[in-house]
Amino acid sequence: MSVDGAAGKHWELDTSIENINLDLQARSYKAILEVLQRSDWYSGGFFWKWHFQVRNKMRLKTRWTPQGKPAMDVIKDYYGNPDFFKKENLKER
Repeated sequence: MSVDGAAGKHWELDTSIENINLDLQARSYKAILEVLQRSDWYSGGFFWKWHFQVRNKMRLKTRWTPQGKPAMDVIKDYYGNPDFFKKENLKER
């Protein structure tokens, strides 16, 4: 979700447009992708939720989808990197 608190108890969130937080969603995607990139078991996945027909763009702003949001750029950066899935490039921290 892309609202304040989305990285926590998302079932308790107010998804009204006043609580939009696109940066939090992007940072959450970045954090999980950084962890997955270093894992030896991750070979790909999919992101929830993708809408094939967008009827209300404003409603999507606070929902799960990364479509049309900064989180989509994060996904492109990681999956667009040809070294993302190369296990010899795993980073230890």
